[in-house]
Amino acid sequence: MKRLWFAILLVLALSVVASTFRLLHVGASSSSWITTWGASNTEAAPGVTVADLTVRLNANITTGGTQVRIRLSNAFGGAPVVIGHATVGTATYSGSAAITSGTLQGLTFNGQTAITIPPGGQVLSDGVSFTVTPGQNLSVSLYLPDTIYDPSINYFSEATSYLSIPGDHTEETAGSSFSYPMNSYYYLSAIDVSGSAATSSVVAVGDSITEGYGSSIDANQRWTDDLAVRLQSNSTVFGVVNEGIGGNQLLQGGGDAGVPGLARLDRDALAESGVKDIVLALGINDIFLLSNATSITTGYQQFVNQAHAVGLRVIGATITPFGGVAGVTSGMEQTRESVNASVRAGGIFDAYVDFDLAVRNPSQPTHLLAAYDSGDHIHPNAAGYVAMSNEFNLTIF
Repeated sequence: MKRLWFAILLVLALSVVASTFRLLHVGASSSSWITTWGASNTEAAPGVTVADLTVRLNANITTGGTQVRIRLSNAFGGAPVVIGHATVGTATYSGSAAITSGTLQGLTFNGQTAITIPPGGQVLSDGVSFTVTPGQNLSVSLYLPDTIYDPSINYFSEATSYLSIPGDHTEETAGSSFSYPMNSYYYLSAIDVSGSAATSSVVAVGDSITEGYGSSIDANQRWTDDLAVRLQSNSTVFGVVNEGIGGNQLLQGGGDAGVPGLARLDRDALAESGVKDIVLALGINDIFLLSNATSITTGYQQFVNQAHAVGLRVIGATITPFGGVAGVTSGMEQTRESVNASVRAGGIFDAYVDFDLAVRNPSQPTHLLAAYDSGDHIHPNAAGYVAMSNEFNLTIF
C-alpha cells in the first residue's frame, strides 16, 4: 500500500535537486507560538510537471489554542514555488475532502494572500483567530498556480489528503472538486498555535515506525498520537510533533528516505516553535545497511552534542526487534543489542525510552510480540504503538 501511494505521486513529483536550507520568517514572532503538528519533507522523485492545482492537506493537531498559523517548506525545491491562496478549516474526515461549515478561514503572509517561497526556503503565515482543541482535525488548502518543480513532500503520512486539478478550490467547503486522494503532504511542514496551555513542544525524529506505518490510515494511531493523548490526560501539556520519515537513517540518506538524522536538527527541530525536547528514534535502517554499533552510537552522541549546543534535550529510544524479517542476520541482531545496551547504560542521552522492552516477545526477545506485530515483523501495529507510548515516564519531559 505504501508503495502504491508512492506510484500515484510519481505523476506529480519532479526531478531531485538538493538545496541549502533557509528559514524565511513571514509573520509574527515565534515567541508565543507552539508547534502542534509537523511533517518532515523529503526530496521529490522524478515525474512530470503539473500546474494550476489545489492540495487539501488534513492534519490532526496535538494541543489547542486560540490562534493558528502554518509553515510551508520548499526545502528541496530547485525553483521558487508560488502559493497563490491558502485557507484553513476543520476537516470532517468523513471519507471526503469536505470542511465543516463555518470554519473555513483565509490565510495571509504579511497581509498578502499570495507568497513565493524561494528554493530551500520556508515561510510562516500570519496568525488567524481560530479556537482549536487537542486532537482536532484541521484541513489546510494550498493553491499552486504555476508549474511545480521537485516539490518538497512528506510521502507517507498515514492520513488521507486530497488533490484537485485544475483551479483554485481553497475556499470550497463541500470538497467535491478534490477527486484524487493521496497519502502525502505537499509543502506543509508545520502547524503552530498560540494561546495554548502548552508551554513547549516535543519533536520525534524517527523513521517509518515513528511515522506510524502499520497502523490504520486516518486513525491517528502513531505512538506520537498516543503520547499526546497521555500527556493531555495527565494534565502535562505539550505539543507533540511527528517528524517520522519512512526509511530514514541516522547516518546516510537521500530521496524519499530523507536526509540523514544527523542533518535534520535544523529543519525538523530548530525550525519548530517552542521545542525543548527531542525524541530520537533512529538506527534500525542503519543496521539493515550494515552500519556497526560504534558508528550508530557515535552518531547518537553527535546528534546530542548538536542539540545541547542550542539548549535542547534529547531522549533516546532503544531499537525495536526485527527477528523474522527476510535477510536479517545474527550480526544485525548483535548490532541492535549492542546499540540498545549503550543506550540503556546512559551517558549518551538526557533520558531514554525502552521501545524494545515495550514491544518484544519476552520468550523470544529478538522478535516483536505477535499481538504487536503489524504482519511484517518490523513495524508494530496500533496496539504496539500504544505499548510504545505507555513506556514513556512522562516526568522526563
